[in-house]
Amino acid sequence: MSEFILNVGKKGEIYTTKKIRDAIGLKENSKVIVKIKDGFIIVEPLPKIEELINKSNFVNKISLDELDEELE
Repeated sequence: MSEFILNVGKKGEIYTTKKIRDAIGLKENSKVIVKIKDGFIIVEPLPKIEELINKSNFVNKISLDELDEELE
């Protein structure tokens, strides 16, 4: 487990470092899920819907012709 000291702004914003962003794959305009458990804050990147679709096994890729046949 890694530990970092971060700055907290006037309005409670927590500023991360590039090292942290790179470690968990955060990019500009990324979203995160924040959980509070036993007094600790857990920050996890929220995957984009495209990433979830690409990783899933339940989505089959078919051609437009195959789709037309299925819809008939």
